[in-house]
Amino acid sequence: SVPYRLWKRYGDKSVVAENWAAMGRYLDCLVRNGGHLTNRCGDWLSYENNDEPVKKLLADALFVSDARMMAEMAEALGKESEVRRYRTLSDRLLKTWRERYLDASGEVREELRTQTTLAFALKYALVDAAARPATVRQLTDNIHAHGDRLQTGFLGTAILLDVLSGNG
Repeated sequence: SVPYRLWKRYGDKSVVAENWAAMGRYLDCLVRNGGHLTNRCGDWLSYENNDEPVKKLLADALFVSDARMMAEMAEALGKESEVRRYRTLSDRLLKTWRERYLDASGEVREELRTQTTLAFALKYALVDAAARPATVRQLTDNIHAHGDRLQTGFLGTAILLDVLSGNG
Protein backbone atom coordinates (compact mmCIF):
# COMPACT_ATOMS: atom_id res chain seq x y z
CA SER A 1 0.00 0.00 0.00
CA VAL A 2 1.42 3.35 -1.00
CA PRO A 3 -0.09 5.24 1.98
CA TYR A 4 1.44 2.70 4.34
CA ARG A 5 4.88 3.02 2.75
CA LEU A 6 4.73 6.82 2.77
CA TRP A 7 3.72 6.83 6.44
CA LYS A 8 6.52 4.41 7.36
CA ARG A 9 9.10 6.36 5.35
CA TYR A 10 8.17 9.90 6.40
CA GLY A 11 6.17 9.44 9.60
CA ASP A 12 3.24 11.47 8.29
CA LYS A 13 -0.08 9.73 9.06
CA SER A 14 -2.12 12.22 7.06
CA VAL A 15 -1.82 10.19 3.85
CA VAL A 16 -3.10 7.15 5.76
CA ALA A 17 -6.03 9.14 7.17
CA GLU A 18 -6.88 10.57 3.74
CA ASN A 19 -6.95 7.13 2.15
CA TRP A 20 -8.36 5.12 5.04
CA ALA A 21 -11.88 4.71 3.66
CA ALA A 22 -10.67 3.63 0.22
CA MET A 23 -8.20 1.14 1.69
CA GLY A 24 -10.94 -0.28 3.90
CA ARG A 25 -13.29 -0.68 0.94
CA TYR A 26 -10.53 -2.43 -1.02
CA LEU A 27 -9.83 -4.89 1.79
CA ASP A 28 -13.56 -5.47 2.29
CA CYS A 29 -13.79 -6.29 -1.42
CA LEU A 30 -10.91 -8.74 -1.06
CA VAL A 31 -12.67 -10.39 1.89
CA ARG A 32 -15.91 -10.72 -0.10
CA ASN A 33 -13.99 -12.28 -3.00
CA GLY A 34 -11.66 -14.50 -0.99
CA GLY A 35 -8.62 -12.42 -1.94
CA HIS A 36 -8.98 -13.34 -5.59
CA LEU A 37 -8.71 -9.81 -6.94
CA THR A 38 -4.97 -9.51 -6.45
CA ASN A 39 -2.00 -10.91 -8.27
CA ARG A 40 -3.63 -12.71 -11.16
CA CYS A 41 -0.27 -12.77 -12.95
CA GLY A 42 1.61 -14.32 -10.05
CA ASP A 43 5.34 -13.70 -10.26
CA TRP A 44 5.12 -12.48 -13.82
CA LEU A 45 8.09 -13.49 -16.01
CA SER A 46 9.46 -15.90 -13.41
CA TYR A 47 11.68 -18.66 -14.77
CA GLU A 48 10.27 -21.06 -12.18
CA ASN A 49 6.81 -22.47 -11.60
CA ASN A 50 4.18 -19.75 -11.87
CA ASP A 51 1.14 -22.01 -12.21
CA GLU A 52 -2.18 -21.34 -10.50
CA PRO A 53 -1.20 -22.80 -7.09
CA VAL A 54 1.84 -20.48 -6.95
CA LYS A 55 -0.23 -17.50 -8.08
CA LYS A 56 -2.76 -18.27 -5.34
CA LEU A 57 -0.01 -18.64 -2.71
CA LEU A 58 1.39 -15.23 -3.64
CA ALA A 59 -2.03 -13.55 -3.72
CA ASP A 60 -2.91 -15.04 -0.34
CA ALA A 61 0.43 -13.88 1.09
CA LEU A 62 -0.31 -10.34 -0.06
CA PHE A 63 -3.78 -10.61 1.46
CA VAL A 64 -2.21 -11.44 4.85
CA SER A 65 0.18 -8.52 4.44
CA ASP A 66 -2.63 -6.11 3.51
CA ALA A 67 -4.63 -7.05 6.60
CA ARG A 68 -1.54 -6.62 8.79
CA MET A 69 -0.85 -3.19 7.29
CA MET A 70 -4.46 -2.16 7.90
CA ALA A 71 -4.20 -3.21 11.56
CA GLU A 72 -0.99 -1.24 11.97
CA MET A 73 -2.42 1.83 10.27
CA ALA A 74 -5.61 1.58 12.34
CA GLU A 75 -3.49 1.56 15.48
CA ALA A 76 -1.57 4.63 14.31
CA LEU A 77 -4.88 6.42 13.71
CA GLY A 78 -6.32 5.34 17.08
CA LYS A 79 -9.09 3.24 15.52
CA GLU A 80 -9.23 0.54 18.21
CA SER A 81 -12.18 -1.41 16.85
CA GLU A 82 -10.53 -1.48 13.43
CA VAL A 83 -7.25 -2.65 15.00
CA ARG A 84 -9.07 -5.64 16.49
CA ARG A 85 -10.97 -6.29 13.26
CA TYR A 86 -7.88 -6.30 11.05
CA ARG A 87 -5.73 -8.24 13.52
CA THR A 88 -8.43 -10.90 13.73
CA LEU A 89 -8.60 -10.96 9.93
CA SER A 90 -4.83 -11.17 9.50
CA ASP A 91 -4.59 -13.96 12.10
CA ARG A 92 -7.32 -15.91 10.32
CA LEU A 93 -5.70 -15.36 6.92
CA LEU A 94 -2.28 -16.42 8.23
CA LYS A 95 -3.76 -19.60 9.73
CA THR A 96 -5.44 -20.40 6.41
CA TRP A 97 -2.24 -19.61 4.47
CA ARG A 98 -0.24 -21.97 6.65
CA GLU A 99 -2.83 -24.74 6.31
CA ARG A 100 -2.85 -24.42 2.52
CA TYR A 101 0.81 -23.92 1.72
CA LEU A 102 2.98 -25.41 4.48
CA ASP A 103 3.85 -29.02 5.06
CA ALA A 104 3.76 -30.86 8.41
CA SER A 105 7.17 -29.42 9.38
CA GLY A 106 5.93 -25.85 8.87
CA GLU A 107 7.90 -25.29 5.65
CA VAL A 108 6.58 -24.28 2.23
CA ARG A 109 5.36 -27.42 0.49
CA GLU A 110 8.04 -28.77 -1.81
CA GLU A 111 6.00 -28.49 -5.02
CA LEU A 112 5.43 -24.78 -4.30
CA ARG A 113 9.03 -23.85 -3.48
CA THR A 114 10.38 -21.23 -5.81
CA GLN A 115 12.73 -18.38 -5.09
CA THR A 116 9.75 -16.05 -4.96
CA THR A 117 7.49 -18.18 -2.77
CA LEU A 118 10.30 -18.75 -0.29
CA ALA A 119 11.16 -15.05 -0.28
CA PHE A 120 7.50 -14.18 0.32
CA ALA A 121 7.32 -16.67 3.20
CA LEU A 122 10.30 -14.94 4.80
CA LYS A 123 9.46 -11.32 4.01
CA TYR A 124 5.90 -11.53 5.26
CA ALA A 125 6.72 -13.80 8.25
CA LEU A 126 4.42 -16.52 6.97
CA VAL A 127 6.57 -19.31 8.38
CA ASP A 128 7.13 -19.43 12.10
CA ALA A 129 10.52 -18.90 13.74
CA ALA A 130 11.26 -22.63 13.88
CA ALA A 131 10.88 -23.03 10.08
CA ARG A 132 12.71 -19.82 9.20
CA PRO A 133 16.26 -21.29 9.05
CA ALA A 134 15.12 -24.15 6.80
CA THR A 135 13.29 -21.68 4.56
CA VAL A 136 16.40 -19.51 4.25
CA ARG A 137 18.46 -22.61 3.43
CA GLN A 138 15.92 -23.73 0.81
CA LEU A 139 16.04 -20.30 -0.79
CA THR A 140 19.85 -20.14 -0.92
CA ASP A 141 20.05 -23.76 -2.11
CA ASN A 142 17.60 -22.92 -4.90
CA ILE A 143 19.70 -19.93 -5.97
CA HIS A 144 22.89 -22.02 -5.92
CA ALA A 145 21.17 -24.83 -7.85
CA HIS A 146 20.49 -22.31 -10.63
CA GLY A 147 24.13 -21.26 -10.91
CA ASP A 148 23.67 -18.39 -8.46
CA ARG A 149 21.14 -16.81 -10.77
CA LEU A 150 17.78 -15.33 -9.98
CA GLN A 151 14.74 -17.21 -11.25
CA THR A 152 12.31 -14.58 -10.01
CA GLY A 153 9.85 -12.46 -11.89
CA PHE A 154 8.77 -8.95 -10.97
CA LEU A 155 7.42 -9.74 -7.50
CA GLY A 156 10.31 -11.87 -6.36
CA THR A 157 13.02 -9.63 -7.74
CA ALA A 158 11.61 -6.65 -5.85
CA ILE A 159 12.06 -8.33 -2.46
CA LEU A 160 14.75 -10.97 -2.89
CA LEU A 161 17.86 -8.97 -2.04
CA ASP A 162 16.29 -7.45 1.08
CA VAL A 163 15.14 -10.90 2.17
CA LEU A 164 18.58 -12.40 1.62
CA SER A 165 20.43 -9.61 3.38
CA GLY A 166 17.88 -9.57 6.19
CA ASN A 167 18.53 -13.25 6.79
CA GLY A 168 22.31 -13.17 6.78
